[in-house]
Amino acid sequence: MPIPPDRVELARAIGAAWAAELEPRVARWSLLLSAGDVELARAERDAYDGGGTLAPFLALQVVERDLATVGVLLALARGARSDLDGVRTVLEVLGGADAVNERLRRGGNATRAHADGSSSVVPAEHAEAVAALTGNPAYADARTVLLGHRSAGLAAALAPEGAAEVGPTLWHARATSGGVRHDGGLLVLADGSELAVHCFTELRAEEPADGPSDGPDEVLDAVARAFTTSLRLLGHRGLVDPG
Repeated sequence: MPIPPDRVELARAIGAAWAAELEPRVARWSLLLSAGDVELARAERDAYDGGGTLAPFLALQVVERDLATVGVLLALARGARSDLDGVRTVLEVLGGADAVNERLRRGGNATRAHADGSSSVVPAEHAEAVAALTGNPAYADARTVLLGHRSAGLAAALAPEGAAEVGPTLWHARATSGGVRHDGGLLVLADGSELAVHCFTELRAEEPADGPSDGPDEVLDAVARAFTTSLRLLGHRGLVDPG
């Protein structure tokens, strides 16, 4: 079925908002955004140094191997916030990077883990991992590691709790180290509808490689502004801060 022209124009307007925010600030970027019949995909098969965005892949393997203890989930939660110590802890529990990568390979993924906790992550595969983690009740405990980033990136676009529409939940993983700024996940609205957004960026060589996991960051602030504009264009003005 052909996409209605107004939805094509809406997708173009959303894409332009992201380009305006990111192109002056990063060397390269990828975007996947899906909201009903509005779909955007830009360089979604490019691979990036992954940082905390490996967490959804690890969470799936933890549950599948019946290893979802409290300690492992806490380490995963740290990993989803770009703490490579947390990633390394989970890799060890899963038998090491080689074992994790063999399972990824068998699943058809090009995403790879490295022994030092870093990774190479493909945005389209990250979107698939988050969708699997949030869409299957079997992963209910493990997906909680994708909650809790409320101060930067995608989460910063949302109005403070109590000011937004009732019930939105943002499940996402973020990376702010190694010269990258990534944030990707799934926003579940009060009516049960979903909005997926995955933005991966690589900084220019002259930019500082490491950034804060929370707090001010030029690129994550740009991601927040682009997501705010996207939500407004999609008709979700009640979700964003009116300021």
